Formats: sequence, structure tokens, C-alpha cells
Amino acid sequence: MAAYCSPTDLTNLGISPDALRSITDDQKNAVIAATSDEMDGYLGSQYKLPLVSWGQDVRLMCARLAVYTLISARGFNPNNPGDEQLLQAHDMAERWLKRVSDGSLALTVTDSSSQGPGYVAGGYQLSSNQQRGYQGDGTSCGGAFTGGRR
Repeated sequence: MAAYCSPTDLTNLGISPDALRSITDDQKNAVIAATSDEMDGYLGSQYKLPLVSWGQDVRLMCARLAVYTLISARGFNPNNPGDEQLLQAHDMAERWLKRVSDGSLALTVTDSSSQGPGYVAGGYQLSSNQQRGYQGDGTSCGGAFTGGRR
């Protein structure tokens, strides 16, 4: 799973640093991860996940959604003009994601379909031409060990 923005992006793209002063980096990272998962629900209808690269638009929408979640947990007044802007930014980000999902808005991203055969997202794939004493089809970690003790 990719994190579509960073804690720094929350204040660079979303809100004043003072508004998030009482929120820890762990809390920010947790909300960014959850927001990125939410975005994958929309992005996955048009792109093969995980995304390999994305633009500032994806980063901005992630920051807006994450900031809204963080501030909502802390509490805000949607009738206050500053807080109303926060709600409007969230709603705009949700509309943006729906447009991406229904195909009416195309993004400049690199998705996993551009990776060659054998690509494993987020890690390495190991292979060997020597028998190791396991049964299985070579594509999973399943199978029984058939080697003996030496």
C-alpha cells in the first residue's frame, strides 16, 4: 500500500501547522495510511494497484482528506468560516475521487500494469533453479517440506 502524501504535505497542502500542533506524527501517519486505503477503493476501478508514481493532484487530495479526518477527531465547528473551508475541501476531494472512479477524470499516474513480468509490489521476488525440498507450485509459500534431516 502506498501512502499518497506525507505528514509534511498535510501542512504544505492542507492546513496551517498550528492546527495540527497537538497531533502526533504517529497519528498523522495512521490517518494518511487509512486515507490512502480509502483512495485505493476509488483509484482501483481505473488503475492497477498499487500505483508506482502519482502527481501532486493525488498528493493534494490525500492531504485534504487526511486533514479533515484529523481535525474531525479533534473537533471543529462547520459553521465557522475557516472550518467551513475544511469541510468544502473534503467534499471537493470526495467528488474528485468519484470522478476518477467513474472514468470521467483521468490521472497522470503510473500503475502496476506498466511493470514487467515478475514485478512484486513493494519488495523483492526470489527464485532459484535448485530444489529446496518444498512441494508447491513456486508461486506461493504453501506446500509441505519434503526434505529430510541431515
